[in-house]
Amino acid sequence: MTVLIEHFLAIGLVLMTYLMTILAKDITLHPRENWAVVPVAAMGIDRPKIQILFELSFQDSAIQEVLLIKNRHLILERYALGEDENSSDPSWGMTKSLYAALIDRLDDPVVKYLDYFHNEPSDIRVRGLLDMTSGLDFPAHEYEEMFFSAAHLAYARSVGVAKEAGVIFEYNNVNSILLSDILPQVTGVSANRLLRDRILSRIGTGNVNLWQHTADTL
Repeated sequence: MTVLIEHFLAIGLVLMTYLMTILAKDITLHPRENWAVVPVAAMGIDRPKIQILFELSFQDSAIQEVLLIKNRHLILERYALGEDENSSDPSWGMTKSLYAALIDRLDDPVVKYLDYFHNEPSDIRVRGLLDMTSGLDFPAHEYEEMFFSAAHLAYARSVGVAKEAGVIFEYNNVNSILLSDILPQVTGVSANRLLRDRILSRIGTGNVNLWQHTADTL
């Protein structure tokens, strides 16, 4: 049980601090500007236990950095080889939550915005794309096929329906990619522009690189 708890704590620490390093690169509360750097002992934190969490975190080779922040104080930081506080790293699935904040018509049918779904025998709602219950097909090698394709959006448009909508949770990146096709239909503005204007600029994050394939039209 102790091992499980430590792993869950490590995962929580990674998720929280990794998101903060992504969003706080240029934010008002950047640790390098307004957050005081204090030693572990001054905050009443057990350094050996924290070091264990850091070690557990970096057992995953995908982790680039881990920060420990308490009461707006930067306590400890550690970076993977080749990384430092000025590095920009991909946020991957965490970006889904930011794009989700742009959506308010959750119960609209997807076919209202994406005409290429009209021939599919499914009642997919926007909510289903957000909570990964759309029922869209998820082939065994989808990630490899999609990420190495010339255009992610074009790939997502070609995915058919395999299951009944709203029944089974299946984490499928195609769901989120299709949101980038819906947002311009509603607003007339690209998903990336909306993300910058309505989310990132309002929380003070300006130093952001958005990754997209040039073959995609967003």
